[in-house]
Amino acid sequence: MEEGQKKLAAHLRLPTGYSIEWGGAFENMQRAMARLRIIVPITIGLIFFLLFSSFNSLRHAGLIIANLPFSFIGGIVALLGLLPLAFANGIGSEVQRPLATVVIGGLLSSTLLTLVVLPVLYQLLETRRSLLHRSRQTGCHGPAADMAPLALPQDHLT
Repeated sequence: MEEGQKKLAAHLRLPTGYSIEWGGAFENMQRAMARLRIIVPITIGLIFFLLFSSFNSLRHAGLIIANLPFSFIGGIVALLGLLPLAFANGIGSEVQRPLATVVIGGLLSSTLLTLVVLPVLYQLLETRRSLLHRSRQTGCHGPAADMAPLALPQDHLT
């Protein structure tokens, strides 16, 4: 759209008092995108607040919010699956194949992300938290904190 506006502005000279206004579907899309730029961050912030109040942990709420980009992968798979449907000119199986691609791709990607990526992220965050907690207890910082002995309570010594 911007390219069209630039070309029109470069090649068309309007008389004084005349102007061109882009409207219709383009105008509606621009208004919707402006609203979404406000609503989506507010919604994500509210969801984060609800997660934090439920878990009472910034780390866990952040880990769950970190999965949002993974959900976009499902959207991309859906888009790729629906593109053939948009250009199909046959009937019957031409409709079923793209829908099956979307469903199977979405199931595989969400399963992989849920069973592999999320546990790895959780493990990384918990390991880091554990190491930080241990270094604070022992007073060691850096690589030596990994090898510092843990302090046992006095009742374990008797």
